[in-house]
Amino acid sequence: MSTFGKYDLNDPTWYQKWRKERQEAQQREEQARKQREAEAKKKRELEAELDQEDDDAADDVQFEDYEPLWLKGIGRKHPDPVVENASLSAVKAPKPPDDALADISPDVVKEGKLSNLQLEAVAYANMCFGKNLEDGSRRGFFIGDGAGIGKGRELAGIVAQQWARGVRKHLWISVSNDLKFDAARDLRDLGSGNIPVQLLGKASYSVACGVPFCYRGGGAAVGSRRWRPSALLDGGRATPSTRHTHAPTRRPATSRSRASSSRRTHLY
Repeated sequence: MSTFGKYDLNDPTWYQKWRKERQEAQQREEQARKQREAEAKKKRELEAELDQEDDDAADDVQFEDYEPLWLKGIGRKHPDPVVENASLSAVKAPKPPDDALADISPDVVKEGKLSNLQLEAVAYANMCFGKNLEDGSRRGFFIGDGAGIGKGRELAGIVAQQWARGVRKHLWISVSNDLKFDAARDLRDLGSGNIPVQLLGKASYSVACGVPFCYRGGGAAVGSRRWRPSALLDGGRATPSTRHTHAPTRRPATSRSRASSSRRTHLY
């Protein structure tokens, strides 16, 4: 598009004026480009500096070998060495009740279908579910395990135990709908293949029992309806089961890098 329209072409200096204005515009564009590049470079340098600080902080963390404190001699040893943040190892975990693993099949323990670390998670979850908060609501249990400990198998153990105790509704929230098949497989491996696992989008609010499964961020609606977890879980005790990992503090000893670490937190 011509930019000559604002100039008086009868003016013998119009071309010089147009050229000067064009050069000034190009200079402004070049200055703006250099400023953007300088800001982007500064941002990259700052991010690199922060990453280096994070790496240095991670290198300073000390770890201790981890073994269940109260479940000694119960179940098979976890297949991978596991370590715990040294500062947390100084905090003694509470003792679960003697019947914390009641209703877990003896074959599951004997054959190592749940390792001693996974059995510990099941025991603590069962301990918490049997207590109430000050407002009368039932306590929950937080698992912060990463890859290598086996969160899916732990959750399957929790669901299987609570199912045997009469809790017939469980909401399983994961990072992908594809992991629904992993959840069903873990339940089968624990001898609880009779527990139905169905995707939330195909579940009905009138479902009598089972495990509605959805992925986080993808279960906001069922068809044209907004879904409410309480509507799925009403009608009896229920165990909301999640597979999210936050603030991990325990990991396999064979995995030292932060990117592939598996750590564990228990909130009782």
